[in-house]
Amino acid sequence: MVGYVMICYSLSSTVSSPLIGHLTGYAGARSLILAAVVANVVLLIYMLLWQPDEDSLATILVVSAGWAVVRAVWRIQLFAVLGTMFPSNQEAVFANAKMAGSIGSMLVFAYSAALCMDVKLYIYMAVLALGTVGFGVFECKTRKKTKKKPEAEPILTYLE
Repeated sequence: MVGYVMICYSLSSTVSSPLIGHLTGYAGARSLILAAVVANVVLLIYMLLWQPDEDSLATILVVSAGWAVVRAVWRIQLFAVLGTMFPSNQEAVFANAKMAGSIGSMLVFAYSAALCMDVKLYIYMAVLALGTVGFGVFECKTRKKTKKKPEAEPILTYLE
């Protein structure tokens, strides 16, 4: 079943990425991030409560597809934020982002055999909470910087 799950994940990620990119223009980044957080929490709680069996291929594929869509939202929004924060040094920024992702994947692979699934899901919840708070702090700081002070109305003088 691993092959089917990988195909479903890849197909869902491939289809959802351009759709999410297009949807960002209409819904905005904040609402997409909020929807991704809610969907991610729902998936994590479901995975904590779910007892998989051999006959649950459809459920496994739905969870895999949901995970791919949520991950696509996070990646697209993260890369968009990084691209706007560092417009003059994008090569280094994206290389560092990919390296950080690879280190994260390596760490997860390293502890995957030592921890049970519940503990791994709780770790993911903690990382999700930290990432969401970090994005919120970044949004607040960015919003404060971009708020323009109201310009004074021009003083018109009439020559009589």
